[in-house]
Amino acid sequence: MGARRQELEVEKEKTRELQERRDRALQADFIVRQARRLGYVLRGEIPVILVRESK
Repeated sequence: MGARRQELEVEKEKTRELQERRDRALQADFIVRQARRLGYVLRGEIPVILVRESK
């Protein structure tokens, strides 16, 4: 019975961590950072793409 109880506690911890991760992902600043990382810009902004010359 002790092994099952320990397994349950491990699963509860995983669930808690996933819920925290979900909560962070739903915050507006996180969404904006991820969008910018993917190259998106906000309305009214001008995207700038820097291209390095290959030698």
